[in-house]
Amino acid sequence: MKKTALTLFSTCFMLSATAATDIENEKYRWLAQYDSNQDYTIDVEELYSSRATLFEQADKNQDKVIDANEHQQFFERNLQEKIDYDRKQSIKQTHVRFNAMDKNDNNLMSYDEYMATAKRSFDFYDTDKSGIITLDDKKPTFTSTKKSTLTDAEKAEKKRKRQMRNATRVVRMPTTHSKSGMLGKYDLNDDQQITWAEYQQKRNIDFARADENGDKDLTNDEYVAEFEDRLDTQIAKIKAAELNKNAPLFASLDKNNNQQISVAEFQLNALVNFTYFDTDNNGQVSFEEAVNEQMLPVSLLALSKL
Repeated sequence: MKKTALTLFSTCFMLSATAATDIENEKYRWLAQYDSNQDYTIDVEELYSSRATLFEQADKNQDKVIDANEHQQFFERNLQEKIDYDRKQSIKQTHVRFNAMDKNDNNLMSYDEYMATAKRSFDFYDTDKSGIITLDDKKPTFTSTKKSTLTDAEKAEKKRKRQMRNATRVVRMPTTHSKSGMLGKYDLNDDQQITWAEYQQKRNIDFARADENGDKDLTNDEYVAEFEDRLDTQIAKIKAAELNKNAPLFASLDKNNNQQISVAEFQLNALVNFTYFDTDNNGQVSFEEAVNEQMLPVSLLALSKL
């Protein structure tokens, strides 16, 4: 009955394989946005309080409505803050990566060190040891050399924090932390497989692009500068795509089409999603309820960044 009634507000769709990760991320973003006390549970009061704060921040002239200009300005401001934070974290991680690859700690990454890392990565995904990475290779298993001392509950908590942190990122670089990511970056002839020669070819191109003086050694500055160039190109694409969401989002919140968003309209949008996820109707949405739900309101796909 509840799910049927909800269709009056929004249409739902079934998860597809390609959309699953994006949808899961939207759920984590929703949880992170309103779980102010970080107990992985959101109640109605918490939701309303969080939304009221956001409304006040967006309502620049304090006239109790958000017009299109106010919405756009607040949307852009919030987006830029998230981009700036993510960019800073990405660059910080790039310095960490450089130090990890500089095995002899001489503050230079030699070509040999660079390619040794490449070989370890290639071998990790080449699980059948055929010298070719294909879609048929079994999923690799990461085994830590350190024995974990965490309890199952602590492991679950650590995993949830990681999932929440990853989901709330706006800036994402193409990843090679998956087989599909590897193929996207290193399958140069689009034949759905990567040979070691093909992998080396792309790594050589990347190294040469970073090695500005051609001395076969990368300084930290050279390594980071090359990454920053790619990062800023990616950020420009992401920012443009995100900004395109502003107008449709404003329209979805403006229920009576009067070019203003009232407090009631602003709260209603969040309440629709809350009602959807509150599967046991107890006035609270737990982490498990939101994440385990197999469908997602379309209103959440156009999730307010407010």
